[in-house]
Amino acid sequence: MDEPTENSEYYAILNCARDASTEEIVRAYRKLAQVFHPDKHLDEERRKQAQESFSKVQEAYEVLSAPEKRQVYDVYGKQGLAAGGLNERCIHTMLSFKSLAGVACTTSPHDSCASRPSLDSRMITHQGQKLP
Repeated sequence: MDEPTENSEYYAILNCARDASTEEIVRAYRKLAQVFHPDKHLDEERRKQAQESFSKVQEAYEVLSAPEKRQVYDVYGKQGLAAGGLNERCIHTMLSFKSLAGVACTTSPHDSCASRPSLDSRMITHQGQKLP
């Protein structure tokens, strides 16, 4: 089986497609939570393994069941979540950097990266701090 990419890891943990509905994500979480819940395992070794798996399932569910977190995760992966989420201005700044680097970016049709002017890195800030 192929190694999951960073932006699909949570989907792989829950065994869901990237376009899964919220209801499908909830169903997958409930099914896996029943299997991996530590209280279901009496053997100490299996309980420990179940706890690790259960933690991963919970983490994936927390992200994919929240629309805002899911959107950030789908675009920026775990790094975007670790940054505390991104406000709209930061997202557009990052998309602009991607377009300057020649990376295709996807935004709504009325807000394409190609229509934005080039940005000077000295002018770009994230929450009041200059980006490196």
